Amino acid sequence: MAVSFDDLVKTLKGRWEAASHEVKTIDGTGQAALQDSSKAVIFKGVFRTLEKYYSKCEDLWDQIQEVYDSNSKSSDFPTREEQEEWKRVRGCYRQAHINFVKIEQVEQLAASPRTPLAQPSSAPTNITLNDARTSSNLPRITLPKFDGTFSQWPKFRDTFSSIVDRGEHLSDMEKFHYLTSSLSGNAAATISSFSLEERNYKLAWKALTDVYENKRLLANSYLTQLMQFKPHQGKANVASLMQFLSKIADTISALKLLQIPDIAEFVLFYLAFRCLDSHTKEQFELANKAVEFPTFDNLIKYVRDKCTALQLSEGHLDLHVSDNSAKPSLDVRRKFSKHPNAKVKPALMSNETKGNINNSANKKHDLKCYLCPQSHSLLDCSVFYSLTPEERVRKLKYFKGCKNCLNSLHNTQNCR
Repeated sequence: MAVSFDDLVKTLKGRWEAASHEVKTIDGTGQAALQDSSKAVIFKGVFRTLEKYYSKCEDLWDQIQEVYDSNSKSSDFPTREEQEEWKRVRGCYRQAHINFVKIEQVEQLAASPRTPLAQPSSAPTNITLNDARTSSNLPRITLPKFDGTFSQWPKFRDTFSSIVDRGEHLSDMEKFHYLTSSLSGNAAATISSFSLEERNYKLAWKALTDVYENKRLLANSYLTQLMQFKPHQGKANVASLMQFLSKIADTISALKLLQIPDIAEFVLFYLAFRCLDSHTKEQFELANKAVEFPTFDNLIKYVRDKCTALQLSEGHLDLHVSDNSAKPSLDVRRKFSKHPNAKVKPALMSNETKGNINNSANKKHDLKCYLCPQSHSLLDCSVFYSLTPEERVRKLKYFKGCKNCLNSLHNTQNCR
C-alpha cells in the first residue's frame, strides 16, 4: 500500500525533530560543562555523537524537500518557522564545537605546570614546534576517519600525510597510534596483522597505501557514484543544485585528477564491463592485470577471443550431416509412437527422403502411394515431402495406414 504524502511528510519531520533535539541537547550539555567542570566528561562522551545527529538532520531535511518538490509543493517547505528552527539547530551545532574547544583549553591550562614570569629581554627566543603548539593553545585538529571507501581515500591520505606522517615532532609510535585510531572497517583490517610497535608504523602505512593507492579502483568508485546519483525531482532549488555540485562536479574533478590517458575510452570500457557476468570479469582482470586503465577495444577483443575459444572447446560449429547418417533420436521416436521401443521416423516434421523402413516385410511393388499414383511408400513420396508439416497433417487426416511409420499395409494400432 502506497504511503500518502501527508503520512510521509509527518514521518520525516518527526525523525528530523528527534535528531535536531539531540543536537540541541548536546549543546546544552556543553554549556553546563563550562559552568561545572565535573560535567565535562559527560559532554565529551555525548559530543562524539554530534556529527551523526547533525548529518541525519541534513539528510532528512533534503528528503523532506524532495518529497515536497516531487509533489509540486516546493513553496510549502520550508515555512518561516521551520527555517528559524533549522537556523537554531545549526547554531547549536557550531556552539557545541566551540564549547568543546573551550573545555579542552581549560583542561590543558589546568594540567600545565605554572612557570615563573620571565624578565623582559631583548634577545630573540627560540620556540620549538611543540612549545609553540602548547603555548598558543590552538584548537585541536580532528583527523579524518577512513573506513575503506575508495572514494574517501585521497582526502584521508592527503590530510593524514600532511598532519601526521610528515610531522617531524611525532615519533613513529605516536603516528601509529593516530593511524589506528583513524581507521575502521576494511581499512583497519588491512593493518590488523601489525602489532602496535614503533618499527611497524612504516610497514603498516605502506600496506595501507599499497591497497588503496589504486587509480583503477578509484576511477571505478567515482564512476559508480556518478551512475548511482539520483536526479532531483521537481523544480530546481538551491539545495538540489548544491547537491549536484557536491556529488557530480566534485566527483568528476576527482576523476580528472587521476590523469587517465584516455578517459573517454575508459568510461566506455566501464559501461560495457559492468554488463558482463562476474566470472568473465574476473578472467578479464587476470588476463589484463598489467593494464592500469583498459579500453573498450581491449574488452571487446577479449570477449571475442573467449567466445571463439568456447565455440571450439564446446563444439558449437555448423556441421552438415549427410542423409545416410542422420537418424532420429530415441526421444523423438517415442514422441511419435505409443510404443517406446518402436523405431519410428518423425516423417511429419522432417524433410528427409529416406525410405524402405519396413521393406523387409512389405515389398515395394505391393505398395501404392496415398498421395500420388506411383508405386512407392509414402515415405518415399516427393510430393509428401514438398508439403509443410501442417499440410501433411491435413493430408493424413483420412489416411488409413499407420501414422507412425506411414506404412499403408497396417494401421497405427498394429505398428511394431
